[in-house]
Amino acid sequence: MDDLTTQLLNHLKGIWKYRWVAVIAAWSITIVGSFFVYKLPDDYQASARIYVDTQNILKPLMTGMTISPNVEKQISFMSRTLLSRPNVERVVDMVDRDSENMGTKEYESTVTGLMNPLTGIKLGAAAGPNLFTISYNSSDREYAKDIVQSLLTIFVEGTLETKRVLPRRFDLLKSRSRTMRKNWLFRKMI
Repeated sequence: MDDLTTQLLNHLKGIWKYRWVAVIAAWSITIVGSFFVYKLPDDYQASARIYVDTQNILKPLMTGMTISPNVEKQISFMSRTLLSRPNVERVVDMVDRDSENMGTKEYESTVTGLMNPLTGIKLGAAAGPNLFTISYNSSDREYAKDIVQSLLTIFVEGTLETKRVLPRRFDLLKSRSRTMRKNWLFRKMI
């Protein structure tokens, strides 16, 4: 035990002897690090969490499948539909007021930049079931916020359209299946 105490005291004496070197090194690292952080470009992230009742929305689309898709497949399906090219073009038209004045190359680069999975709009799973996040990073705070807001608007419009159109389509399919069944029974009787 005395050996350990003696060794600790020797280390403390050495630290005290070179304390000014340690202080100067710490301050210089702090100043250089602060300058480096100051020079970093601003990066803003806008994100939104949305609740999607995937069972009611995806179930009619997934009928006939033997197994129900897991969360990763649901995210993949949602990202393919939400981040499709027509939707991203609508986002660009909604956010960039100068989209009509853009050249085709600039418009294409904006659309492909937003669709890029590494630097563009990201859709992922959130903490709970059926919770998804939409996020986008940009050096312009308002632009990032407008991109996410436009995607949310498109998502809500699509959801409302789906809730309005799907019952009509199901009724149409039911009536067609009834007529087909009647025709089949009628032909079978003849």
